[in-house]
Amino acid sequence: MQKLSGLARLDLQADEIAATAPHLERILKAFQKLEGNELGPQATNETPSPSVLREDLQRPSLTPDELLANAPERHDDFYAVPKTIGGSS
Repeated sequence: MQKLSGLARLDLQADEIAATAPHLERILKAFQKLEGNELGPQATNETPSPSVLREDLQRPSLTPDELLANAPERHDDFYAVPKTIGGSS
C-alpha cells in the first residue's frame, strides 16, 4: 500500500493506509473478477437494430433573404447583433 501511495504521490500516514487498504483490496478483487471475462453486445451497448439515420442527400439551400426573413436586424446577408464584449460603445 505504501508503494501504491507513493506512485500516486499521496503522503499517507500509517493510520490512513490502514483505513484505506480494505477499500482498495475490494476494488482490486472486483477488477480481478472482470479480468478475462468476454464482453458481449450487452456490455458495449451495441444494438442489432437497423440504422435509424436518414440518407444524406444533397439539396438546394435557402436564399439569404429566406434565411433572414425573421431576423430582427440584418447587415447585408448577415444577422446584425449588438456588441457584447469590448470597450464602450
